[in-house]
Amino acid sequence: IPKDIVPGKYLIKASVYYSNLEQKSLQASSIAYISVQYPFFKRKLFGISMGFYFGGFLFILLIIEFIFLRRWLENNKKRFKVKVEFNKLPSFSSSSIFIGKVAETEVRTFLDLNKLQMHTLIAGSTGSGKTIVAQGIIEEALLHKKSVVVFDPTAQWTGFFKPSEDRKMLNRYKYFEMKVKDVRGFNGTIKTIRDPYELIHIEDYMNKPGEITIFDISGLSPSQIDLVVASTIEQIFKSQPEESRDLRTLLVYDEVHRLLPKFGGSGKGFIQLERGAREFRKWGVGLILISQVLSDFIGEIKANIGTEIQMGTRYEGDLERISMKYGEDILKSVVREPIGTGMVVNAEYNSGKPYFVSFRPLLHSTKGLSKIELKKYEEYFEKIEDLEFQISRLEHYGVDTFDLKLELKIAKDKVKTGQFQMVDIYLESLVPSIANNWKELKKSPEHLVKKKISSSDVLGGISKGEKDREKYIQENNKNEEFSLDEELKKIKFNLAEKKRRGKNTVNLELKLKEFEEKLKSLDQKFTKEDLIGIKKELNSLIRDLNKL
Repeated sequence: IPKDIVPGKYLIKASVYYSNLEQKSLQASSIAYISVQYPFFKRKLFGISMGFYFGGFLFILLIIEFIFLRRWLENNKKRFKVKVEFNKLPSFSSSSIFIGKVAETEVRTFLDLNKLQMHTLIAGSTGSGKTIVAQGIIEEALLHKKSVVVFDPTAQWTGFFKPSEDRKMLNRYKYFEMKVKDVRGFNGTIKTIRDPYELIHIEDYMNKPGEITIFDISGLSPSQIDLVVASTIEQIFKSQPEESRDLRTLLVYDEVHRLLPKFGGSGKGFIQLERGAREFRKWGVGLILISQVLSDFIGEIKANIGTEIQMGTRYEGDLERISMKYGEDILKSVVREPIGTGMVVNAEYNSGKPYFVSFRPLLHSTKGLSKIELKKYEEYFEKIEDLEFQISRLEHYGVDTFDLKLELKIAKDKVKTGQFQMVDIYLESLVPSIANNWKELKKSPEHLVKKKISSSDVLGGISKGEKDREKYIQENNKNEEFSLDEELKKIKFNLAEKKRRGKNTVNLELKLKEFEEKLKSLDQKFTKEDLIGIKKELNSLIRDLNKL
């Protein structure tokens, strides 16, 4: 067939000439149809060879493969292997607060301020950044004109009155689109509690929009701190605040794990916290609890916590809980968390699944006040408080106190900003003026006398809390524990049957043993929330058992 033949269909005839012993010349012929075509890669489509198309296809395939490989490598490098539904996270609004960025992204993330009255628990090891995270949330609440009351057992919160000067903190501003010029201190008051039964009139401090009140309890023993928590919560109940749908006040209790019997607490403060977690939300009061552990919080505290923030931890109880509830990938992510990054869980965010946040730096000073500064603040605030009381009594006796109130307000504002010399100037004229008014009334000055809440009132509140806890346990745990025991018995029975029939049950027995160890770490004290993870594990065991 000629090489330059035109493609098409042809009839071809083949003839063979041969001979044998009988005949010298013989012939055999055959006719067949053939098609002459160009090779596939030389064919053309729209004037372009198929080889070019094939090369282009391979090139596109390589690009797609490169993209997937790159994504796979990037995913392998990621610390946080979680799915984030960004459209299901809180967005910017007048009632939202900026807390940082979704970890390993540039997406700014927020918390709904009014959801904070559903209470927040922030947990993490020492140095994980849990207090910084709590202080960032408090800064935002103050900027939104909410009142904040802090019970500080470490004196770490006293830096709120001064702007940040921490270079490491300031250097992080650029990553969060924050401006160094925005550093600031916040308006507020410092009071030192020396007697756990002191009547502090906490309701007065819960109605100061945009102000923070720090009760320094660093000088108290653990047992006294336990009583302070129990006492202050009882005082809130006795004050009977007005109901509010919106958040009005945040109450911050730091180092609350100290209240747990496991960590040396008597349990009195913990019981009162349970009452607060159940009742405070209707008054627009949100709790922020800061702890080194999370899994040891049981009963109505965990049941009434709307937002959990888990910072880095090595505490086995928390790691077991995370593994059981969210799986191994989330557990590995928590272990890999750098300082200042934490796992956020809220049933209304990200479809209830955990996600990770790199929290923003602070505006105020990370360095607490020195003992000398703290003593000065305390002395001046006590002096101002006494003068306020005297002015209120003078007003009660019919004295015109307008000018006195104005002058005292200016002096108080100067105390809040640490301008003590200016305070002295105002007090030099104010104190004699008040004294003269008492002389004109021919009365002795009436000074503020610190009062105490009776121990019987505190114990009465604790007793009520204990009864509520017993009721909660009966209603929420009894049926669930019975159901769990029954499921475990069924699994063990079926496992023994499979083993008797000669099935290899070694791996499943190990898995069951590991599951029971996890249950022991929870000490059988779990909420309905914990049961989600437990039921997942049970279903997994049942599936594996059915496969044998």
